[in-house]
Amino acid sequence: MSKYTRFFEAVSPSFLFESIYINSYNDLDCYVIKEQESVIVLFKDLEQKRCQETALELFNDEMKFKEYYDNFRNFLNVAKENSQELVKNNKLKELIELFLDFLKFYRYTESFYTELSYKIYEKNGDKILGENLKKLEIIKTDARKYLNSFFNGQDSYLTKIINQSNGSQSLLYSTVEEIMLGNKCTVEDIERRKANHVLSKNDIIYSDNTLEYNELKKWKESLTENTNVLKGTAASKGVVEGEAFVLSSDFTNFDELDNIIEKMPKNIILVSETTAPDIVKACFKAKAIVTNQGGMGSHAAIISRELKIPCVVGCKIATKVINTGEKVTVDGNKGEVILNGK
Repeated sequence: MSKYTRFFEAVSPSFLFESIYINSYNDLDCYVIKEQESVIVLFKDLEQKRCQETALELFNDEMKFKEYYDNFRNFLNVAKENSQELVKNNKLKELIELFLDFLKFYRYTESFYTELSYKIYEKNGDKILGENLKKLEIIKTDARKYLNSFFNGQDSYLTKIINQSNGSQSLLYSTVEEIMLGNKCTVEDIERRKANHVLSKNDIIYSDNTLEYNELKKWKESLTENTNVLKGTAASKGVVEGEAFVLSSDFTNFDELDNIIEKMPKNIILVSETTAPDIVKACFKAKAIVTNQGGMGSHAAIISRELKIPCVVGCKIATKVINTGEKVTVDGNKGEVILNGK
């Protein structure tokens, strides 16, 4: 079986969401597994190696990184205003084009790009590399706010512009290419895209009776084997034991997060797919953080180091196998999470 790297999992609002990410990473061997409402985005392992080497070259070059950072900062400064204007004028094509431009910058903040750079910095302590990674952490936090504004909640740019079109099924289940060309997907396309499938970078949908689908499904199922101890990346040192609180932050509950976090107990172990500015209040209530995705430069890793609490990221299936109220031990030195039971 081929080896894959899990990027992230989310509750997908539509097929368009999948198509945007496939289009954004069309230079990589990128796949989407869709089962029910759950979507997993993944890459072949060899792609991760190439991405990390490319990013290391950027982060080690003072002038190139400054150009990247300044351009990204300038983009973010105008992106919100531009997005609001495009929504107001019902320009879906231009809005998606803007978001694709955003992801050209944002991809370099993702763990499948940054992890090698963090490992080398930890080992060698190179000043330029360290300074650039710190700047990257700052702009990633700002950029994540824009990403959430684009996708999450009823006030998100994408939701608003789709609602202005009466939530058209043709738009929700269109590909980026169809929207750019002004084409409408057929009823057959919609039904096919609603069903379980695998989507490749070439927009080939593998149905659940193909070898490709079954290979990727077998890989997905292998993630939940041997779940007494979860292995991840040691992102912030320390060891604590406590009760877990599993927090979902996705398209279905984004508008309710403040109420959910308000009811969340203090001094618990926060378990989530990832963390972001929208659940930072939950991080302040936690005595440790565990996430499915991310690396040393992820939001969870950054805020855990700031709060001086243990953190293990990149556990892949933590939210699948840990239940709220379950006792767990988080070892931020070894990068392990031990499931102790109820």
